[in-house]
Amino acid sequence: MISYGGIGSIDYYLKMQKEDYYTHGKLDHGNWLGRGSSALGLSGPVHPKTLERLFQGISPDGKQALVMNAGSPNRRPG
Repeated sequence: MISYGGIGSIDYYLKMQKEDYYTHGKLDHGNWLGRGSSALGLSGPVHPKTLERLFQGISPDGKQALVMNAGSPNRRPG
């Protein structure tokens, strides 16, 4: 059985990365993949600030709203 849920907060993912939960001693920030990241001009390693902006619905450079409720505390990414 597969279950899924909405993404509530980027804090969980950043915390797990810092705690080494997923990488077991091998720090890996991940890499941008796919057409969506290409359309946003993203490639190479994922930087936490860029990921945080995207979770907020804001462009990677922080200059443009990508969705109607960008930056809202009630925003539910993913």
